[in-house]
Amino acid sequence: MAPLTSTDSRRFPVWGWALLVGALLAVLAVVFGPGAAPAPAPWEPEPAEVAEQSQAEGPLAADPGEIPEQSWAADLLTVELRSLGGIEAERIAPKRSGALEGAVLNEKKEGIEGVRMTIVGGPQDGWSTVSRTEGHYLFPELLPGTHFIRLEIPGYGETVRSHRVRKNGRSWRDFRVAPPVGVALQLRDHENDPLAGARVILGLDGPEVQSDEEGIVNLPPMVGGERVLLTIRAAGHVPVRQELNLVIRPAGAPPIEVPALPQGGRVIGKVSSWPGGPFPQISVVPRSNQIGTHKVAWETWQGVQVENDGSFVLEDLPTSHLVDIRVSHPSGVSEPRLRSVKPMSHTPTRVAFVVKRGQGRVAGRVLDLQGQPLPQATLVLEASDPAAMLGALYPGLEDVPSTTMLPVPAAMRRELRARTDGGFDFAVGDHPDGTGALVLTATAPGYQARRVLIQRSYADLEVQLSPDDRSASMRIDLSDRGRVPKIEWYLDGRPIDEVEGVQVERVAKRETLTGLSSGIYDVLVRAGEDVLRHDREFRVRGAAELEL
Repeated sequence: MAPLTSTDSRRFPVWGWALLVGALLAVLAVVFGPGAAPAPAPWEPEPAEVAEQSQAEGPLAADPGEIPEQSWAADLLTVELRSLGGIEAERIAPKRSGALEGAVLNEKKEGIEGVRMTIVGGPQDGWSTVSRTEGHYLFPELLPGTHFIRLEIPGYGETVRSHRVRKNGRSWRDFRVAPPVGVALQLRDHENDPLAGARVILGLDGPEVQSDEEGIVNLPPMVGGERVLLTIRAAGHVPVRQELNLVIRPAGAPPIEVPALPQGGRVIGKVSSWPGGPFPQISVVPRSNQIGTHKVAWETWQGVQVENDGSFVLEDLPTSHLVDIRVSHPSGVSEPRLRSVKPMSHTPTRVAFVVKRGQGRVAGRVLDLQGQPLPQATLVLEASDPAAMLGALYPGLEDVPSTTMLPVPAAMRRELRARTDGGFDFAVGDHPDGTGALVLTATAPGYQARRVLIQRSYADLEVQLSPDDRSASMRIDLSDRGRVPKIEWYLDGRPIDEVEGVQVERVAKRETLTGLSSGIYDVLVRAGEDVLRHDREFRVRGAAELEL
């Protein structure tokens, strides 16, 4: 077949050219004509709106007016109350900006109710909660940082887990456990030889087993699951923690090899004098983190009390870290404030301190309304922003996200019992600049706690306590709801059934919290991750109604 040419009889028909030119003119008229609309751009999906807060930081708080009426439907409500003081008192409370929430799950990922969960060590030692519906638990007020949590699990036993709580919001963690599992470990010393006589401790302070001549440790059955915590201690070696994912191991499985333990160093020191009262305490925190094969058990050297003559010995410190050593005392200030040293394995590193009264003081008396002293009063002077205080004193904590238990320096928290005349005397000369004010809390049996904001020194501060009025109540009425959820109440970070004198009464679809002290409360109500109501100053006197 011959190729097509302009003279070929099979050329493009004339009527086709006419249609093509007409269509082109119509397009030009639309594009360039008067009032022409611009050609549409290719479609692109609009970016989704993302809240400036990660899931780990928890839900964003909403004002009650922003929540559509009856917009919620949940099987569980949590109501978190935080006492801010009496009706006429200052409305203050130390800032604890973190929280930890999740569930305790078994090997089938089913929730376990009734698990007692207790913070071990650190500034909030002893704080506890209990898992509820579907294994749900909540620690509503925790300091940011690493916390160690003991879990007492019905039908399983006791175990310890650790978790780092984020700043300014909620951290989420499901603790997954499994039936008890036995396991064998192979331990080696710093020269990679079998390590005999080492102690392997379940959790932080649980049962322990020693390694044999071959460095083998046969651990008894212990609660299995994810990130099971063990502590390993051996003379001359750095104490470390090991986390294991424990499942059923087949018979005859070889021991789990643990990386060789590093050799430890020694620090010898003395506090030559202090202004009476309790003995000074020593705490050690790493200046910065150095990633290695082990997690150091830094709590070994926190809260170490000096001997009668003020001497102390810190054994088996890591020789790879520069560490900060501090001395704490409620009535004095350490000089120097800290010593940064690098422990040595062969020659002890020596340090010396003296604790002086210092220039800044907060002194005064605790009295009742008739001006009589309250010698049974307990006084706690603590930072209004503990996280800022810890950040100023221990900047390296930000770099050690999973190994260092939160320390309790004197500048962050001091505690005294009032004298027979109701007197007290705190040192505050070591308060770091830029970390906010202090909060003085006075408590006594039969009296309402009183908080005082401390922004300067005092020589004769009088703190008067009022008799505790526990006649207030708070009620939630759910009678207009089709489905009535279960309500979990928390007061000042504790489950309500662990708060003495406070009870929950439920009649039909109304639930009432009785035995509350009259005063001002911060109230947060949530359904799952949804904030239903947040009142930062909720007045409770007599019978108060909390509307949802």
